[in-house]
Amino acid sequence: MTRVTGRASAVVAAVVCAWLGATASVRAEVRVHVDCHLESGPVECRALESAFFESMGSSVGRSPRGAEVALRVRAIGLATSTRYEISSSAGAERLSLSESVPDAVDRDATLLRVASLLERGTLPFLPVSGASVGEDGELRLRTHGGARAGASEDGDDEDDPFYLRPSLSGELVQQGVSIVSLTASVEASYSSEKWRLLTSARSAYRHLRIDIPGAQRLEGSVWSGSGSAVLARTIDGGLSVAALGDGGRATQNNLDAWATGGVGVEWIRVPIRRDEESNFGARYRILAVSHDYVSPNVYGEDRRIFARHALSAFVSWHTDALDLKLDTSGTMVLDRPEAWDVSGEVECTWRVTEAFEITLSSWLTYRGQAVNQPRDPNGLDPIAVVVNGSDFGSTSYGGELGFSYTFGNGLMHARDQRWK
Repeated sequence: MTRVTGRASAVVAAVVCAWLGATASVRAEVRVHVDCHLESGPVECRALESAFFESMGSSVGRSPRGAEVALRVRAIGLATSTRYEISSSAGAERLSLSESVPDAVDRDATLLRVASLLERGTLPFLPVSGASVGEDGELRLRTHGGARAGASEDGDDEDDPFYLRPSLSGELVQQGVSIVSLTASVEASYSSEKWRLLTSARSAYRHLRIDIPGAQRLEGSVWSGSGSAVLARTIDGGLSVAALGDGGRATQNNLDAWATGGVGVEWIRVPIRRDEESNFGARYRILAVSHDYVSPNVYGEDRRIFARHALSAFVSWHTDALDLKLDTSGTMVLDRPEAWDVSGEVECTWRVTEAFEITLSSWLTYRGQAVNQPRDPNGLDPIAVVVNGSDFGSTSYGGELGFSYTFGNGLMHARDQRWK
């Protein structure tokens, strides 16, 4: 019979514990592969990978093949900064982060910021061995290999579900006719994986002065405004349904007041896009519409409530700095088949920075009968018609140059394509 003394038992226990700890440490190491391609910016891939693996310690190991976590690093050069985008994946789980670093930041500081971004993209996929709360109240998570993350660190802008986007455009013409116009709008959005709430408001002011030789001067101003709201729920993938509503005033179009409300269904190939890619989609809406007219319409009505349905489709191309979108749509009044229209729009957006954009757009509409067309051609204010143009002729077209700045998550405005 073999007898083990207390001292020998302690030694054996220590050896077993050490072996188990070493085994746990080896098993805790997560194999990571970094796919780095940085054409823009001062950071080099080799230096970035070295800084990342050094900071992560034994939590991770290099593994070009059979990696448990895959990291993808790209840089996008903007006007005064470089945006670094990190996407990480482990099986079906995916995470995307980004950060813009001003060009004025030196090379070493930029390297540290991008390496930190890589750490934040990796930590959610590492096993956690413990948690503690520091004196400052910060929750700290520790992985088996020693890497640590603070839960109270500021989240990346990409995680922010809100944005506020005011925009401003104007026109100044002085050539026989003097026209001064100013248009202001604001868009607010909340986005999540399943929901989107999109609201907007727009107001336009135009002043016209025409000096007619041998006659009196024709001068006047027109104001118009509108607002809209969309509450959408994603059903599956790119399929979603929405409740829709809008309203406003446009006296130049014989609308003293108008309002619509209804529902719609939409399908988009890529609802929330991440990389450079093309996209396309279609939506159908059925709406209840209320019109109050400045002058009786072509049917002799001062007010009309009716149903209208609409079908639209779009295709778009997204690059680092530019977006191009082609949109076509058609509408028809259900009880007046002759009241229809088809239109097309081209929109080009240049993202000077993540927040500041310049947009150029143009549109063309061809229609049959317009239910808001006045019976009496002289029933509207001539200034309103001349300044803003009537929207009930057979053809109308226009263009606009706009500037906008996004507060909050500017990336979400560019990426979330649902019900835009």
